[in-house]
Amino acid sequence: MSEKKSKGGRPRIHETGADRSRAYYERKKAKMKELEEKVKNLEMKPSTKSIPDLSFEPEEIERFEWQKITPGEISLMDIQRLQQMTKTFREKITEKPAIKIELQNLVRFAFSSDLLNSPEEISVEGTLKQIDPVIDSLAKTLQESNQQQTLLYLMEAELANRERLQIRDYKLEILQSKVEELKKERKEEIKLKQK
Repeated sequence: MSEKKSKGGRPRIHETGADRSRAYYERKKAKMKELEEKVKNLEMKPSTKSIPDLSFEPEEIERFEWQKITPGEISLMDIQRLQQMTKTFREKITEKPAIKIELQNLVRFAFSSDLLNSPEEISVEGTLKQIDPVIDSLAKTLQESNQQQTLLYLMEAELANRERLQIRDYKLEILQSKVEELKKERKEEIKLKQK
């Protein structure tokens, strides 16, 4: 039997060297056209119609009074006060999230100072100096928001724990009443047997 000797390597895509060269130059031409389009798009400034107001006036965040409460203090609160605090706290936090407002302020600042569309080279240090106050405000708001979310979680967890304890107490009461009934029935049976 004669076996064909297989050639190593991958199969040819192009039949001749000229086809391969032609394909290479076509890919190169397509890549060049794509890069020219990207440069053209980057050089074009967006019209001010898409962003009507570029003046930066940060939106004020509605702050509300809240106190930092320890888990021990939460566990000592009566259930009505804890439920009321949790309800009002949840409403205040979810009304208009402060983080969302701060992020919008950051984007407004970037657009108003035209940082995103500046054709000349921008220095990183200069940009950071400009944007630092907005970032500081965002960081403080994020920290406070995390603390508020944690406090809300602790209050909700305490309420859930008390609910579980109430259910457990209720079940214990039912079991105790059943035990008492069974004891009475047992005593009656013993009295009937003794007669």
